[in-house]
Amino acid sequence: MTDFIPRGYISIDKALDHLGRELFPAEWNGQERKARANLIGADEWLRIKDLAPARGSDAGGSAPDRKPAAKSNANSPHSTDDPSSDSYQKEYRAGKRYEAARDRLHVLLEGAISKRPSWILLMGGCIRST
Repeated sequence: MTDFIPRGYISIDKALDHLGRELFPAEWNGQERKARANLIGADEWLRIKDLAPARGSDAGGSAPDRKPAAKSNANSPHSTDDPSSDSYQKEYRAGKRYEAARDRLHVLLEGAISKRPSWILLMGGCIRST
């Protein structure tokens, strides 16, 4: 089902794509919004990979073994969870580009709303420029 976008409005996704292409002309591919959140960069991975695991309140070994829940990779653009893999780092960088475009849009909308110009109106995920 496609979202209803009134004539004269653009979706938030289109606004983010426009800003993304403006901020990252060579790297932006429009798929950044699909990147998983909370991934770590290669530098951070190299810093923490050899550290001992954190020990919580059940560090005495008395906690039962836990099996990870089965997860579906159907919605994940990459099937790897290995921070050292190229595809993981590609997804990490895509997520960072998306965050930068999202933050820039947020700043632009806050500035426009605080000044109350007639050229922008935000309604439920759509932006109108008149």
